[in-house]
Amino acid sequence: MIADIQGMIVSGELKLGARFPAERELAQRFGVSRNTVRAAIQYFVMIGVAATKAGSGTYLVNNSDVLKRVLESRQMLEIYNWAEIQQARRVIEMGIVKIAAANAIREDKVRLQSALNKLKDAEKVIKTDADIDAYLVADYELHREIAAITHNTILMELHSSLRSESLAMGKIWKQFADLMDVVNPTHEEIVSAIMRNDEEAASAAMNKHLCYMEYRINLAKTMQA
Repeated sequence: MIADIQGMIVSGELKLGARFPAERELAQRFGVSRNTVRAAIQYFVMIGVAATKAGSGTYLVNNSDVLKRVLESRQMLEIYNWAEIQQARRVIEMGIVKIAAANAIREDKVRLQSALNKLKDAEKVIKTDADIDAYLVADYELHREIAAITHNTILMELHSSLRSESLAMGKIWKQFADLMDVVNPTHEEIVSAIMRNDEEAASAAMNKHLCYMEYRINLAKTMQA
């Protein structure tokens, strides 16, 4: 369903600033349930290319970057829901962190510490939507550095496939910024374990990190309900 809507956007059938067709219409057209349509539309809201107006419907954002962002979204992940994306991230991140802890040498650790320092700087000021975006970019860059330490190009590519979805989390944190802490406090534990080349501690810290993230996502979904 997400791929179908993507096709409508890329082909120009759904134009910038236009309202999405009614859920019932899309459900009949593509032979799916209205719940499936609703979840698919919510995906585009979550990645920032659509916006919902109370009492009016959901509209494609009237911005020239929209088409570019849709095209850049990873096709592999677009057909899955958020629960599946998080499950995939858990498998990838948990595998990567143990290898990173085993492989990390001095040069890797210097780069990793630099990435952590940038993330800590981004944590100091989170007041605006732009601050949240900056924090998420720094967060992703730290995780990308961990993936790079594996020196495994396949794992690095798998990790990079999660970039769009990782940055799209900004929609959740911006919506609930007054109620939820954007910062995940477990990054230092992960980095510390990798610095010590402690595979088990790194794995435990990453699991803690992912559990905290998954809890906040579920909490946000409850708030949206």
